[in-house]
Amino acid sequence: MSKKNKRGRPSAITPKKLALLLHAFDIGATDEEACISAQISTSTLYNYQADNPDFLEEKEARKLKPVLLAREIIFNALSTGDVGIAKWYLERKKKNEFASYVIDNSQENQEKDRIKEDPRVFSTLMGASVRLLENMGFVVTHPDIEIHKNQN
Repeated sequence: MSKKNKRGRPSAITPKKLALLLHAFDIGATDEEACISAQISTSTLYNYQADNPDFLEEKEARKLKPVLLAREIIFNALSTGDVGIAKWYLERKKKNEFASYVIDNSQENQEKDRIKEDPRVFSTLMGASVRLLENMGFVVTHPDIEIHKNQN
C-alpha cells in the first residue's frame, strides 16, 4: 500500500475556518464579510469554491436562509391578522397602489405667495419663460401673450 504523496501547501480553509464561513453565510453575510469573519482572503474563498463545487451551492443556499426566515415571520404575522404588518407589507409589495406619500406644499405655497407679493419676481419668471419659448422656435407677442410656432 502506498501513501498518497501530498505536495504543496495545506489548505488555508481549516475545519474551524469553514465553520466560521458557513455561520457567516447562515446570517446572510456577503463573501467579503464571511472572509473577514474567517480571517481569510476572498481569493482563498474563491479558490476553495473552485476546488469544491458543492460548497458554492451550499454557500448560496445558506445566504438565502435569513430571507426565508424573514418571509416566514412576516407570513406568520399576517396570519394573525396584524393590520400594521399587513399595511407595511402592501406598501412594499404593491407600491403603486398602497404606498403613502407625504406631499409638502408649504414651500410651493410660499413661492406662490412671493410671486404674488413681488411683481419683479413674476416679471423675471415671465422674461425667462419668453426667452425659453423663443429659443425653442416660438414667437411670443405682448401684451396678450400670444404664443405661436415660428414659421421660419
